[in-house]
Amino acid sequence: MTETHVRNRYRYNLQKLQKTAEHTNFLQQCIQLELLPNFTRIASKTAHHLNLNFIDIKKIRERNLEKALHEQNVNFSNLSDKLNILHFELKSFMTDIEIVQITQIFKNQISTIEDQNDKRRALKLEKLKNKKFQNNNFENYEKIEIFNYSDKIIPAHILKTLELGPDSAIGGVPNKTTILAKFELFFTSWSKHAVENGLDLIKITEIKALLFLQFLEFTHCISDTKNIKTLKKFLKENPDLIICLIDKSKNLGIFPKTEYLKKLADVYEPSKFEQIKDNPIKSDLLKLKLVISEFSQYLSQSDKRLLDPTEHTKLAYGLVKLHRSEAPLRPIISGRNFLTSGCEQYLLNLIQPILSECQYSVSSTKKFKEKFCAISDQFNPRIHEVISYDASQLFTSINVKRTVTYIVRQIYRDTQTFFPITDETPIPPPKHLMEQLFLDVLLKYNSFETLNGFYRQRMGVAMGGKLS
Repeated sequence: MTETHVRNRYRYNLQKLQKTAEHTNFLQQCIQLELLPNFTRIASKTAHHLNLNFIDIKKIRERNLEKALHEQNVNFSNLSDKLNILHFELKSFMTDIEIVQITQIFKNQISTIEDQNDKRRALKLEKLKNKKFQNNNFENYEKIEIFNYSDKIIPAHILKTLELGPDSAIGGVPNKTTILAKFELFFTSWSKHAVENGLDLIKITEIKALLFLQFLEFTHCISDTKNIKTLKKFLKENPDLIICLIDKSKNLGIFPKTEYLKKLADVYEPSKFEQIKDNPIKSDLLKLKLVISEFSQYLSQSDKRLLDPTEHTKLAYGLVKLHRSEAPLRPIISGRNFLTSGCEQYLLNLIQPILSECQYSVSSTKKFKEKFCAISDQFNPRIHEVISYDASQLFTSINVKRTVTYIVRQIYRDTQTFFPITDETPIPPPKHLMEQLFLDVLLKYNSFETLNGFYRQRMGVAMGGKLS
């Protein structure tokens, strides 16, 4: 056998081996994703003649798919054996290095030739995925429960849309506020890492600019589904209904709006919350700016920018606690870049040295587990018990003035730790100004908006606030 003939057979089998490997991968993905390619189809006449139902047809098609995969595996094994024999025969005409070189040349040529086939195969797989998604009527997801506590019958297509869950962008419409918050968190974490590794400020700023260009790209990602329009139309036609999140789950509840507003009013009771007639944001903004301007002479330029207030009110809503009697609401106050966001972040950064000294403080369930496991060998079930306490109205019950007095006293015992001397900040702020800033941020400018109107907290701290 001549060298040319052996080389041609070697190249031919190498190409067949690659095609078999790609097709085997395609079949494996079909089985894994429960997709049935067209070659597994059974003619309608055959199905009718054999009196096959849908389940029977599906089982036969799945068996055909598994049979095809088995055949490809056998074919792959046979081709591998042939290729090994041809590789041995090539040694009669070439050195090992020459065989490696010619093999790489053949593989590059085969990749170019097979590129279109690989693309068609990938497109076929994508079409099968989309077809399954359409045939399943969007049911290829983990459903949530919908609890209807209204007197109205909710249409099936509305329930189907809500089954996607509260975290799903119904209709594929991006939540710009959520995306921005995620980008901000990512950049804050990354910029800290960049500074620690000596990256200069100009480069960090350039990267931030590029990052927020990507943010704009993300906000334009909108799918063509009509679910959001359908849901909005339903809510517009039924203004007496409201969809609520269920506490401690991803489930949703549909309630009469009057019932939800009553539950909301019960949460924000007059003894702890003052209802305000109009939005106080404009007057609060001016007053807070005056407080900050008096305090700012003791701040660095970066802290001044951080404290700069934003003309934005917090929003409040309630999670329905179905596990409690009469299903009360768990109040949630949320907001990004609201009036006191910068001030809260500054004060939170300031008190970190105090937090680090709190021996019995835990920041998460993970930290609790770590601390508990460290002393678990001391636990004796015969003489010890594990007890859990339920804190009721925790945030609104905090004695803010007493706590602030303690914090300020701790700070001014060692001002150098909390206010290091720099060119920008040669002296710490006066004690009375620091106390005023704490109290104003926590008690004076913590207003928020609900469906019932505007409120200001009379006592305690804001639920969900950074500093709280």
